[in-house]
Amino acid sequence: MWSLIICSYYAFSYPLPFDIAYLAKLVEWRPLLLLYLALLLFAFTLAFVISRRHSFIRVFFKIASILQVMAALLFMALGLTGIYKTHQKYKEMIWETKKRAENDIQKDAVTFVSYGLPVYDSTDLKKDSIRARYGISTSFYCVLGPIEEKADAYYEQLTADYLNKRNGRGWKKRMQKELDACCP
Repeated sequence: MWSLIICSYYAFSYPLPFDIAYLAKLVEWRPLLLLYLALLLFAFTLAFVISRRHSFIRVFFKIASILQVMAALLFMALGLTGIYKTHQKYKEMIWETKKRAENDIQKDAVTFVSYGLPVYDSTDLKKDSIRARYGISTSFYCVLGPIEEKADAYYEQLTADYLNKRNGRGWKKRMQKELDACCP
């Protein structure tokens, strides 16, 4: 049952790769341990009531097994539901990203996402003007999850050919040299 619970936590971190060590760290063990102990206590109580005619240990193990299977099925259903919902959100985000990339290419305004809070200084206007010459602007977002990271990577992949056609081969290196020369 514990391994099933750990695997159901994968639904919360999808589309990240499946990493059992990372998932084991995600699991909140105290509530799950309390749930497990509650199931055993319930099985113990039920076995005590029913075992008047049969062996207590035999009845207890049957009831505990049935309750664990039911709990495992519940966690499996919750995990699969979570994966399905996250996958649907991921597909929707990819579709929106594709539309955004097409729209940005038509407008000649490719916007890359930067993570964290923006910290502006005196060189940012110069950097922005250099990026604008290459058809790029930057947008800032504070919080980013695995779905958004995948969508950003997909956006960069979709706009790469357009930017290569627009700016020529090696444009990233040229732009980086200009940025480095402008703002050391």
